[in-house]
Amino acid sequence: ELTETCDSLERECEETDLARLELERRRMELEQRCLDLERYVASQRRLLEVSEKLLMTLEPDAVLETLGGWLHSVVTYDSMSIHQADGAGLRPAIFAADAYSRVVRDPGIRPDDGLGNWVIAHREAALVNDAELDPRCSTRAEDPIGHQAVVAAPLTAGERVTGVIYVSRLGPHARFTQG
Repeated sequence: ELTETCDSLERECEETDLARLELERRRMELEQRCLDLERYVASQRRLLEVSEKLLMTLEPDAVLETLGGWLHSVVTYDSMSIHQADGAGLRPAIFAADAYSRVVRDPGIRPDDGLGNWVIAHREAALVNDAELDPRCSTRAEDPIGHQAVVAAPLTAGERVTGVIYVSRLGPHARFTQG
């Protein structure tokens, strides 16, 4: 009888431990959800601030500067540029920020690289973690950049692609991840 009581107490302790572990797992899951929601709310507040700034100005440079600042708060990058598209492809950057801005704004360099044209043709973003090896990208002798990871996304107005935004990370360990 004493053995049965001890066995019963051991089973109850094991069940209690399992229940405690399950509660801890659920607590950690809820904490993660709270963190995710806090990040989401913070990004929505930032988007609201950007929207308010955009509504207060009609200056194209101020609008692009605001969008560039907002984008930098969402994703870390070394270089960002926005290019308008026309029937012949992409024009030199209408806005560029950071490490590569002098080069992409140079009107002598037409960014008719394969990646921009691929993004326009497919109407979808592209994530390239090694631009030197990706056949959609072109490298030009005048490019002062070594290894770079690039995200390029189409800018659309209705059914028409009006441009491409490029975001790059530079250096041998530069990468982007999806998600």
